[in-house]
Amino acid sequence: MKGRVLTVDDEPDLLAAYGEILHEAGYAVEMAADGAKAMDLFAERGPFDAVLTDINMPGLDGVQLLRWVRERDLDVPVLIMTGHPGLETAVQALDHGALRYLLKPVRGEALVEAVASAVRLHQMARLKREALTHLGVPSRWSGAP
Repeated sequence: MKGRVLTVDDEPDLLAAYGEILHEAGYAVEMAADGAKAMDLFAERGPFDAVLTDINMPGLDGVQLLRWVRERDLDVPVLIMTGHPGLETAVQALDHGALRYLLKPVRGEALVEAVASAVRLHQMARLKREALTHLGVPSRWSGAP
């Protein structure tokens, strides 16, 4: 297993396709059809190495989910997807710490590449946190909440 990815999209066909692509690429994938379910999975089955979420969803949208994730884990990379790109949503996503802003539908190769990069970044952050902890540096400097 290359890493654990939480994938969130309210479009069932895309959610299933992205989940299958990532699973075939060697990732353990948890899927949620909305932001509320994603929060439950994150809380119950975390930690995850990356979160891949649609931005436009009913109820809790991708930016709200991103903010919620950031309150719980500063290190996990969040990749935002959208079928309706806009400057305002892109700025909001990046302001709240999204790693990437992807345009849907995301090609399989691009999806796997973006997730692989996110997982590597998370693994480096985890190693840094462990090293700083081992050196006795307070956790507030290690990137952990």
